[in-house]
Amino acid sequence: MRTWDYRGTLGLSRRCVMRNLNTAAGVYNWDILDQLCTSNADKRLIVTLGAPPDYMTSRAAVGGSYLGGKSNMCPDDLTAWAVAVTALAARLRDTHGRTGVIYELWNEIDQTSVYADALSLLGPYTKATVQAIRAIDPAAVILSPSLAGHDAAATLQTALGVSDGAGARLADWLDGVCWHYYTQSVHVYEHPINYTQAVSAIRAACVANNINKPIWCTESGFQAAAPSIGTRYPQRMVVFAALGVQHFHGYTYDDASFPVSPYQTQWNTAANLLTPGAVISSCIVGLRTVQVTINGVQYTF
Repeated sequence: MRTWDYRGTLGLSRRCVMRNLNTAAGVYNWDILDQLCTSNADKRLIVTLGAPPDYMTSRAAVGGSYLGGKSNMCPDDLTAWAVAVTALAARLRDTHGRTGVIYELWNEIDQTSVYADALSLLGPYTKATVQAIRAIDPAAVILSPSLAGHDAAATLQTALGVSDGAGARLADWLDGVCWHYYTQSVHVYEHPINYTQAVSAIRAACVANNINKPIWCTESGFQAAAPSIGTRYPQRMVVFAALGVQHFHGYTYDDASFPVSPYQTQWNTAANLLTPGAVISSCIVGLRTVQVTINGVQYTF
């Protein structure tokens, strides 16, 4: 379960992002976070950070934020930010028993509606964020700020290499690197070869920074009008797994515009093969089909 677009029963303006959880210094509204945790007690949690409240940023708003105010800017007051992150991690641990939480440091930094600031600011931000999380949840998994798509891999490459202001790089604080995969309405690009190109682009951004971090796909979905969704979901999963992607997150389960739930059977056909310890010994990728050998058995998707 991922926090970013979750709003439960509280409405669009109350989605589970930092500016709604911490509205002012020392003021916390945990209702939406609590609802998410209690409604998804059996699911692991991906918390997407960023979207800070306005009081943490002294500069004038740059505009264009789809969450409002200065939420597409990096906070100036990293001390205040660290206090809020500490409170969040403590709430997850102490109230909901959540440790080993996965944290995505920002959502889609290639989109100005979500991040319109200098990439260099993300270095010190990452250091302060990770230190705050680790003090509460040492087992937390820290993922990079994400991209909306692999066509912006150059943005990720730059971000991974920025200084944290204390002699290390942003990448040095991470347990993994993440990105989002969609083809939206450009269905001509919806094929397994493009899936391999996507992972290659993200991997290249890591190689350019001389790092070898696990890759996570923390959003991936289809517009409802896309063709062959029931075929493409398992193809994405199998190709990404064969190329070493750590995690594949369907987006979103109960949204009719980007559906997952109608394709549960096809999803589980692939997921039941991609279990811990399974060995993929070959994967042949074409425009229409994927042929994969898992634990010595050949499957065609």
